[in-house]
Amino acid sequence: MQPACSRVSPPPPDQLEMVSVAPMVIETAISVPEIPGGGGYCVQMSPSWPTQSHNEPNLSAAVSQASTESISAAVWAQPPRDPMILVTVTPATQEEKLQRRQTTIGFRKRRKRTETCESSYQVNGTRITSKEEELELERQLKLVNKPPVKSIQTEFGSIVDCVDINKQLAFDHPLLKDHKIQERPRFALRRTKNAGLSRNKNSLIGLMKDACPSGTIPVRRTTKEDLIAIRSMSNDIYPQTTASRGVYAAMIQMRHLPGRSYTRVKGNIAVYNPNVKQGDSYAAIQIINGEEYKTNAIITGWMVSPTLYSGAKYSIFFAHWTIDGSKTTGCLNLNCPGFVQIDRRVYLGAPITNVSIPYGPHFEIAVSIFKDLFGSWWVTYDGINIGYYPAKIFNNFANPQIVGWGGIVAASNPPTGVSPPMGSGVFPDGKYEHSCSIRFAQYTNNLGIEDGPHGDSYEKIIDCPSRYSVRDPVYRVSQGYTFDFGGPGGKCGKKKI
Repeated sequence: MQPACSRVSPPPPDQLEMVSVAPMVIETAISVPEIPGGGGYCVQMSPSWPTQSHNEPNLSAAVSQASTESISAAVWAQPPRDPMILVTVTPATQEEKLQRRQTTIGFRKRRKRTETCESSYQVNGTRITSKEEELELERQLKLVNKPPVKSIQTEFGSIVDCVDINKQLAFDHPLLKDHKIQERPRFALRRTKNAGLSRNKNSLIGLMKDACPSGTIPVRRTTKEDLIAIRSMSNDIYPQTTASRGVYAAMIQMRHLPGRSYTRVKGNIAVYNPNVKQGDSYAAIQIINGEEYKTNAIITGWMVSPTLYSGAKYSIFFAHWTIDGSKTTGCLNLNCPGFVQIDRRVYLGAPITNVSIPYGPHFEIAVSIFKDLFGSWWVTYDGINIGYYPAKIFNNFANPQIVGWGGIVAASNPPTGVSPPMGSGVFPDGKYEHSCSIRFAQYTNNLGIEDGPHGDSYEKIIDCPSRYSVRDPVYRVSQGYTFDFGGPGGKCGKKKI
């Protein structure tokens, strides 16, 4: 749809009064006062955008309180112009007037840049910012994206920068200013032979054709769109906290025993691409200590997040950490200082190739989180030490008391009431040829004992039984402790903590 703005008359002079700002969501009705004519206006929502009509005054728009009519907006682009917004006025019912946030639209001719309105609105649920916020985004980008030694264009469209290992974002953390990089764990982790690995092939992660040069590490380049998208995501993906509204788990979790803590958790997670339209879907292993705002945690596995990755439907290798239940700390991947990247090929935020197809080929990622003698928490993929979270950044993680395996989903923000699919998108039924499974679910405790969830040593966490589930683990010689989990998603009620 591409209306002809040249046929739209400008508003009368008495309507050229600036009003305060409120968010607007594209394709979502909001309320406005009756505007004579009711045909529509070609509205400029940012002072930097040119109007498409050369015959009309350059207008900017803002939204504020009051209402009698309903409007809907459509976005279109006409290269080389920026996207514009058409506001079409239609009558609103009395019920709509009462239910909707009451709003008015005001117009003002653009004079000097300093006199333009500071507007904000939303496009497809993602908040677009004012000029001041644009400047702040630019500042953040300069902090996050370190100068590259080399840049690599990936087949998925993203750019990976090879950054000096000593200048990576991790060292912007105030507790890591004088940190000495560990090139490898303090001790060689004893490997457990996993018989039957040939049954499922490993998915491929990271730079397959060209590793970063020696002395550098791969970092997915952050874009302005990424920073905006992060704002609309739930940073709290730990269902143990009451603040994690809209977050639902279907997991196997070890029961807490006095004096028992863990130094490692691992598992081979089948990789799928569930059809996530809104929200985020995770399949992961995790290690946690504390409750609520004292929660210290690390989680890793794969995720599908069209919110964060510009509508991408493919799976992403991820890790997340926090020291306060995600109240103010922690983040995904390398979106904030904390994780020290070591490997030159595999990196957090990398797309995963070779994913499982129900009743077809199956692929998995073998991941683990473990603590070395320095207290650093390493994240591994297929035996590769990708990097670590230094002990210094945690405040309650010396002896974590919870480990778990399974799926987590986070509903979209703002909420729609519908949660995304988990795993392969089907309920677990023990048929691993089409449900998402985790093989070789295993932990190492503070006594050095390696074991897995069995008997009454674990509990099942199922926050929304009507939409997701997890089956009890079974032991098989060729697969260790194995179980499946997942579900189609949908509407979940209030979660009980």
